[in-house]
Parts: sequence; structure tokens; C-alpha cells
Amino acid sequence: MNASALVSKLNERLPGVVIERTRFGRSTQDAIWVDIERISAVAAVLANHTEAGFDWLENLSVVQIDEAILITYFLHSRESGAALVLRGSIGVPAPEEYAKVRSVRSVWPMAAPLEDEAAALFGIEFFSESSAPSVGTRWSFIAAGASEPKVFPMRKRVKTEEKSP
Repeated sequence: MNASALVSKLNERLPGVVIERTRFGRSTQDAIWVDIERISAVAAVLANHTEAGFDWLENLSVVQIDEAILITYFLHSRESGAALVLRGSIGVPAPEEYAKVRSVRSVWPMAAPLEDEAAALFGIEFFSESSAPSVGTRWSFIAAGASEPKVFPMRKRVKTEEKSP
């Protein structure tokens, strides 16, 4: 996949949506910074791209850096094996408000649990015109006990034995 051609395609279909094309960290992986207010339209273009067809959202990462919330989408194409990092940012709202970001779950259904978790942890409202928003408060996850390490119950006990040398 040619990242330059992909950026051109995005800008052709959604003029001005691409802010910058960079490398992701120290890797050779391309990262495209986009206008986060248009993320659902960007997702639709990338999922329907004839060459790459980014049909899989592998991960959604959210981090707060100073007064910005950085949202990173890790995309893959099951057919071509292409990978892409898509990034956008939004300002941190007042404590009683939510950061509002369009949901991508209509394009990538696997985004639902990722958006739900980010909503609860960061107070982001992921919204779309066709579905109820995922809303959390900054403190709802902690109030539910998430400040402690996650503990997952074992479904089956496994007996371990020490072997003598």
C-alpha cells in the first residue's frame, strides 16, 4: 500500500481531512493524523479503499497528554495484510463535560468494546446519528472498582507439579 496515494485519496474524498503524515514513533509504520471531527467519514473511506480495504480495527488507544486527548486507531486489511495507524486529537473538556468524538462502530463493529472502555476511562462520548452514544465519566470506571488491578476468575483450576531435576 502506498501511503502517499492513500493520503491523496482521503484528501480527494474529504478535502482537508489529513493534517499530517508521519511515522508512528520510531517504527517504519505510517501514521496519518486526521481531523477527528470527521473520523467516521475517514473510516468509511479507508474501509472501502479498493487497494487496501482496511476492514479490521485491531486496537483503539487513548491517552491524555497535557490538555489534549490523543486517539489512535490501529487498522489492518485482512485481504492485503496492509497496516495503518490513524491518529487524531481533541481538547480536554471541563471536568463536568464530555469530549465528543464520532463513533466508528458502524464501519468497524469491533470498535464497540474499545469505544466503551475509552468512554468509561476518559469521559469521551462516542456518538453517531444512528446509535446511542457510549458515555462514561472520568470516575465511573474507578467507582466500579477498576482502580484495583483487573482480576479474572479462573474457569478451571490447573494443578502444577514441581519436577525434580
